Amino acid sequence: MGNLAGDVVFKNIAKIFHQSIHEEKVLVRLGGDELLIFNPYTTAEQSLIIAEAVR
Repeated sequence: MGNLAGDVVFKNIAKIFHQSIHEEKVLVRLGGDELLIFNPYTTAEQSLIIAEAVR
């Protein structure tokens, strides 16, 4: 039951992230509780700003 409940929460969080990133960015689930936002055409400085915004 714990894993199922955790998956539901994680899917809701992923949905919020997905709605807040631009279309050219890709949101990927890496593992159990890790998300990756792939930022093509984005500088390191811009990626840092995005990371801080979603944190």
